[in-house]
Amino acid sequence: MEVFLLGLLRGEDKTLHPVCLEPEECGFSPSDFLSVRADVASYLALDGERNLISTTEAGDDAIRGRRNFRAVRAAVLKALQGGFERRDRSYFFSGFAPVDQYDVGVVLSLKHKDGLEGYRLPKSHADDRFRVPLSIVEAVAEEFLQGCLESLHVPQPTLVTDWRGHREEEILRQAANRLMELPNFAAGSFEGLYGLFSACNFISSLTYEGGESVGSMIVAPAEHPNVRSTLQLVNPVRLQKYRATRKLLEIATRGDSIISDGAHVTGFGKMVGNYDQARSDLFLIRFSGHHQWELLHGDHLMMRVRQELPRLAVPPINRADFFSRFKVLIPDLSRVKVGSLFDLALSACSQRSGTILVITPSAKDEARRLAAQGTMIVPTVASSSMLDSVTSIDGAVLLDVDGVCHAIGVILDGLAVENGDSGRGARYNSTLRYIAAMREKGIACIGIVVSEDGTAEIMPRLPRQISRDLVVQKESEMDQMLGTSFDLEKGFGLIKWLDENRFYLSEIACDKANRFCVKHNEELWKDRGMQIHRVEFKRDPEMSDAFFAETP
Repeated sequence: MEVFLLGLLRGEDKTLHPVCLEPEECGFSPSDFLSVRADVASYLALDGERNLISTTEAGDDAIRGRRNFRAVRAAVLKALQGGFERRDRSYFFSGFAPVDQYDVGVVLSLKHKDGLEGYRLPKSHADDRFRVPLSIVEAVAEEFLQGCLESLHVPQPTLVTDWRGHREEEILRQAANRLMELPNFAAGSFEGLYGLFSACNFISSLTYEGGESVGSMIVAPAEHPNVRSTLQLVNPVRLQKYRATRKLLEIATRGDSIISDGAHVTGFGKMVGNYDQARSDLFLIRFSGHHQWELLHGDHLMMRVRQELPRLAVPPINRADFFSRFKVLIPDLSRVKVGSLFDLALSACSQRSGTILVITPSAKDEARRLAAQGTMIVPTVASSSMLDSVTSIDGAVLLDVDGVCHAIGVILDGLAVENGDSGRGARYNSTLRYIAAMREKGIACIGIVVSEDGTAEIMPRLPRQISRDLVVQKESEMDQMLGTSFDLEKGFGLIKWLDENRFYLSEIACDKANRFCVKHNEELWKDRGMQIHRVEFKRDPEMSDAFFAETP
C-alpha cells in the first residue's frame, strides 16, 4: 500500500509549480498529471447527466457535484494507470479539496499480495448517485480515502498531526456495510437498505437451543429464475426481528435456504439451474458459526466477516507462493509432488481449531527424535480425510516430501529467534523456532501454520519471486541515465524501486545503484539545494537464481 498527495494549481501563477507531488519520490512525475484539467473538461462534456436539470438549487448542486467527482476521478485514474509497469496495482483517488492555491487530493495505490485482488461484482443495480462499491477492496479504499479527504477540510490541513482520522475497525465495518448494499439494490428492496450488514451480524451472534448460527440465506428479487421456492410465508418476517429470523435459519440447516428480499424473510428454497453471473442479482449469505458469516455471488466468495470485521476472501495459502518456497528450499522436488503437497496443505487449512503441518525430507528421522513429545505412526500416505482427523489434536503433523506422514501431535522444539512475535500464539512461535533450528542443521523444512480463524501462513518467510528481465531492465535504465542528461523525477522512481528490491541485485548491480544514487544526489543539490542520505546497496548472500520467477 502506498499513499501520496496530488496538487493541481488553480490559476496561472508562474511562480508556483502547476503540479505538486508529496512525497516527490512516489514513482510518478508532475508531467504525468499535466493533462488532468483538460481531461476533466472532456469527461464533463460526455457525462450522461450533462443535460439533467433539477427543480431546486440544492438538486442542481448535487448533480454538479456528482458530475465533477466522476470527471475528476476518471481523469486522475487515467494518468495513474497510463504509466509504465502499473498493471499489477490498483489505484484509487479521493477527489480534490481546496488547500491554499491548489486543489489537493489523495492517491491510494494497492499492490495485492501474491497478485490476488479479490472478486469484483460485474455490475451494480444501484443508481450512479449511490456509488456502491463492487468489491470489499474497493469499499475499504473508498472509506479510507473519504477520511483522507475530510482531513483536507480541517482549518489547518497542513498540520497533519492534528488529524486523528478514523480507526481501522471503523473503516472496515463501514466498508462492509456499504458492500452489503449490493444485495439490497439487486433485490429491489429499498426498505432494508443500510440494514443488511447489521442484521447478519446480529443473527450470527444468536444461538438457538444452544446451537451456533449455521445455515444460509438467499437474497434475490422475487420470481428469480434461479431460485426455486419450497415454502412461502404468508406473513414475511422482517430481518430486524433477529430472534424470529434466527429461528427460521435453523430450518435452513436441513437443506434449504431462507429466501429474502434484503428486508424480509419471505420463505424457503434453493438455487437451481445455471445462473448467469453477469446479472449480478443473486447472492448467498452463509452463516458458519458464532459471529461468522460470508457473502457469496455465484461461486465467488466476496468477503468473510468475523466478529463484525470483514476480511478479503482469498485462499488461506497461495499456490504460486507455495511452489516458490519449494523451488528455493527443495529445488529438486518435482512440480507434481509439490502440487500434491499443496493440496494436502490446503486441506489442513480447513481445520477449524488450527494446526501445524511440517514438511521436510527428514520427517522420518525427526519423528524418531521427537518421539517422546509426539505420536509416531506407521508411515502412511496422507490424504485429505486423514489430515482432517489427525489435525484435530494439538501439535504438528510431520510429512516427508512424498506426502507420507510419520508423526502426529508433535510438540516442536527449536532455537530462540530474534524475529519471534509475542503478539502471536504458541503455534506460530514454536514453528518459527523449529524451522530456525532445522536451518541451523542445514535441513530443508517448510511449515504451514493454520490459525483458528481460517488464515494460514507458510514458513519460513522468503522474498517473493520476481522476473529476471525486470531487474535487467532496471539496470539498463540506470545505464541510460548515467550516460545521458539526468531526469531527477524519473530518478526518484528508479531509486525507490531499487530500494524496495535490493535483495535481488547482483554485486555489479549494487555497485551501479550506488553510483546512480551519488549522481542523483549531485543533480538534486544543483537543482534544489538538498541531498538524501541513502543506505548503501550490498549484495545479499541469501540471493540465488531460485528467486527469479520462471518465464511463462
